[in-house]
Amino acid sequence: GQGAGTRGGQVEEAERTAVESEGRGVPKERTFEEAAEESGRLFVRNLAYSTTEEEVKELFEGFGSTSEVHLVTHRSTGQSKGFAYVLYMIPEDARRARDALDGEIFQGRLLHVLPADKPRERVDRASPSAGGAGSSSYKQK
Repeated sequence: GQGAGTRGGQVEEAERTAVESEGRGVPKERTFEEAAEESGRLFVRNLAYSTTEEEVKELFEGFGSTSEVHLVTHRSTGQSKGFAYVLYMIPEDARRARDALDGEIFQGRLLHVLPADKPRERVDRASPSAGGAGSSSYKQK
């Protein structure tokens, strides 16, 4: 009787180890954060509405060369929405900037700096093929 109990314990231990190590050495789905870190792109929110794209660029250029800084604005008014995207030439610079600036005060506001994935394709809302109102992926009969 005692040998069987020990054997069962070893099997359980082996199964637990297999479950814990699952995915190691096997290509797995990258997490959003991993994908974003590789893109070198950051999402910056809680900016003052008065902050300019140039000011954002100056702040983030202290950590490396940026290839793009995009302050998001309302289409109709041109008013800042209080967030921006920053794309670095070297992804490691983006990580350093995020580590240094997330939670810091900039122009009297607490910055939130998060990894951002690659930009989505722009959708032309006026285009009927864009999946707007009344469109359907089903064939019309």
